[in-house]
Amino acid sequence: MVICTDKTIRLGKKNRNKLSNGLEVVETAGIKVIIQEESYTSVANFLNDDPLPVYGETTEKPVFSGKRIKRGLYRTDKGILVQSDVIGSYNILRKAFPNAFNRYGIERCVVHPRRINLSK
Repeated sequence: MVICTDKTIRLGKKNRNKLSNGLEVVETAGIKVIIQEESYTSVANFLNDDPLPVYGETTEKPVFSGKRIKRGLYRTDKGILVQSDVIGSYNILRKAFPNAFNRYGIERCVVHPRRINLSK
């Protein structure tokens, strides 16, 4: 299970405890948890294998082939419209496993983007 992090978001003590407890349950069930930073995952074009730099590690401004045109919608350089969460989830997976989608690939994976509300 790959979980992305955004250090600028303040979860608060209650939600942080819920997340921590949830991760313990998942790991107890034998599922490996990978915490992955998420910079540029919503703006890079997964379909074109755009680079996925880490924010602040380079002084050059990254250039991406597609564009997020509004909340929830991404347009590729070829004009294909893709739901933004799909682009983001594939890019997060690419950051965690850089060879996941090339010819060396990974044996198998399941990608179903889900939004989880920790405030319940």
